[in-house]
Amino acid sequence: MRTIELLALLADQGINTNVYLQTDGPRAVFRTFRTLTENESLQLIFVPQTGGHPLKVWELRVLINRPELRGAYLLGDGETGPQAIFGFQEQDDGLVLH
Repeated sequence: MRTIELLALLADQGINTNVYLQTDGPRAVFRTFRTLTENESLQLIFVPQTGGHPLKVWELRVLINRPELRGAYLLGDGETGPQAIFGFQEQDDGLVLH
């Protein structure tokens, strides 16, 4: 999934909905990302953290809605390395990117 696609999907979600990340372990909160260029493709890699509050949809949109990031592929940093994010699942307490 690319950043622009996630932004389009988030447009239909409540702005105060929590957003979590789940890669190869339990779901986690994230507040930052790093970028990497591989095979001439920009990758935006969400970095999970322990503790803290989850991002809200509006905060995630502000974080990633930059012209230079819109074509970037989304990944989540997992225990075995970065893993592609293909979408999200709606749960009772928020959205889980996976």
